[in-house]
Amino acid sequence: MPRVGKPDAYDVKVLIDDAENVLISFPKRLRWCPDVDVSSSSHVVLTITYEDVLLHHGECPRPKSDPSIREVLGWGDLTLEGHESLVSIERKYSLLELKNNLFGPMRERSRFLSSLDRLSNNVKFPYLLLDLGLTLGYRHDYHKTIRDYSKRKGYFPTPERIWDVLFQHCHGRGISIIGPVDARTEQRRAHLGDYLLRLMLSHTRQVPINKGRKSPRPRRRRKKRPTT
Repeated sequence: MPRVGKPDAYDVKVLIDDAENVLISFPKRLRWCPDVDVSSSSHVVLTITYEDVLLHHGECPRPKSDPSIREVLGWGDLTLEGHESLVSIERKYSLLELKNNLFGPMRERSRFLSSLDRLSNNVKFPYLLLDLGLTLGYRHDYHKTIRDYSKRKGYFPTPERIWDVLFQHCHGRGISIIGPVDARTEQRRAHLGDYLLRLMLSHTRQVPINKGRKSPRPRRRRKKRPTT
């Protein structure tokens, strides 16, 4: 809702799942121009706040790390308040996590695929953020780590195999993939926060540009009646 006395300033709240150690730096203020006309200079100023909440889907919500954290019906790990069913982002932070989700025990695989199903069925624009470096999985030392892991704890799929299976599951559910994103430095985390915020806002179109200004309707010319 717009602030009183400041017609060009709006508040936006980012909801972050309490269980996720996201560590993404979102800007406190944002100049946003949703107009698709590239020649337009119209923009609004958004004041950004964020809150750690318990995002759950209404069935057996998990325990909270802090009793003061409020529960919100939602899906994924990142969303905007008031638009939980419009846009949401699920986040994965390592290849090891994806390996456990896709090639781990049946219980772990079922839990992950169920979360993708809920995200796809309840959110209009669902996303999966791969918050991990792409080159990491293709380095020689990482493949050596996979071989050592396989000798100690069993089968570990190659990164290429993980991508193939993950893409099939996401595409079959209409979930768009962001990344992989190599954002390990503080500056890159800030850039990632700005990018994700603009991406989610692009689906809302909640801020009316030039509110109250209506373009004049063209006058219709009356046809002259033929004279008899």
